[in-house]
Amino acid sequence: MLIELSTLTGAIGTALGSEFAGLFTNDKDLTKALKKVGDRIHEPVWHLPITEYHKKLITPKWADLTNSSGKS
Repeated sequence: MLIELSTLTGAIGTALGSEFAGLFTNDKDLTKALKKVGDRIHEPVWHLPITEYHKKLITPKWADLTNSSGKS
């Protein structure tokens, strides 16, 4: 399992404010585990979707997802 943490250039802060960390995953068990730990340590996470529409916008070269749609 690989977990990558990043700031996403402020987009998560704009979307969720400062009370939640954004979580992108397709693993339901991982989502449950991270939410449980986040609640316990007062660092809650909010699971955000990755739909087929989103996947088309972020076609990767070297990873499962990239942080840019490639559009200006």
